[in-house]
Amino acid sequence: MDVEVSEPTPAKICKKKAKMKDPDGNIIQLLE
Repeated sequence: MDVEVSEPTPAKICKKKAKMKDPDGNIIQLLE
């Protein structure tokens, strides 16, 4: 479950990974 926040991702993937956590353990809130 590695999330690359530095890489742009398609909207579909962003929504799917919206509940993923970043390396710091914080929940990533992606903009739609």
